[in-house]
Amino acid sequence: MYPTRAVRHAAWDALDSLFPVGRYPRHLISLFFRLLYPWYWPSSCWNFVVSCIKAVLYSIVRLIFSRQEKPRQS
Repeated sequence: MYPTRAVRHAAWDALDSLFPVGRYPRHLISLFFRLLYPWYWPSSCWNFVVSCIKAVLYSIVRLIFSRQEKPRQS
């Protein structure tokens, strides 16, 4: 009846890539509607924290690997 979290996020990613101009208004509207349902707040906060940690770790790993490749090119 309802799509899974992975399907919803895949749809969001598709919308973000197809229509990049409306990305931030869509996310603000989604946040507003999420605030209307407080019983989802703990899971939303947890998923936000996990995604932030993943983004920081991926950027650190990308930074490390980009620095390792630069001396090889010269």
